[in-house]
Amino acid sequence: MTVQVTAGLDGSREGFAAVAWAAREAVLREVPLHLIHVEERHLTPAMPYPIAAFEAERSTGLLRATADRLRRDHAGLVVTTERTRGRAGPLLSAAADEGSGEILVGADLNHPSGSVLAFAFQEAARRGATIRVVHGWALPGPSLYAMVADPGIGETVGVQVASALAELVRPLRKTYRDVQVIEEAVVGAAGAHLLEASKGAELVVVGRRRHPAPLGPRIGHIAHAVIHHVAAPVAVVPFG
Repeated sequence: MTVQVTAGLDGSREGFAAVAWAAREAVLREVPLHLIHVEERHLTPAMPYPIAAFEAERSTGLLRATADRLRRDHAGLVVTTERTRGRAGPLLSAAADEGSGEILVGADLNHPSGSVLAFAFQEAARRGATIRVVHGWALPGPSLYAMVADPGIGETVGVQVASALAELVRPLRKTYRDVQVIEEAVVGAAGAHLLEASKGAELVVVGRRRHPAPLGPRIGHIAHAVIHHVAAPVAVVPFG
């Protein structure tokens, strides 16, 4: 599999910002940057040729101009381009499969993934950044009834969760001894805590479980919330 950074380009302001970030990532990783423009409107026999030709020229020009600008801005960066048709989500997912800030990563103790944490630690080591590992938890059963039955259950469970999180991170601490690590086992939904903690983060890392889906690749609700509401760049790492 070719190692590269892949970015979708649609001509929007947000799209250009994502491509600029992708170019910096490619330079940081010393790998090529691959730009893809997806035409989601299919050509049909009823579409007049001048319109089809205009659409093709516009897409080609957008890719060419963006690639030329990135090559000027980042000397030595290899930029390749691709124009295709179809649904943008699945096409970009398929293509993607081919510091001094903070790296924020969500950890799921119910479905632990070494690859997600390993990716986050690798990024922190590469950038010289601190890594913050966040796990959200809740009391077993209805919280009110649990606290009435055992007033100290919250503290007990909290200690157990923090211990389990530390155990999950321990091997990576040993491997990346120079990386400063912050572990947070917090009460409540993980997505909300990731959104709050992401302010000022250099990169947010979340996992996506691989599973067959009839309509193509899908992501979980936490990854979905992070992608749509976090201001920082987001890396979604498949696992499982």
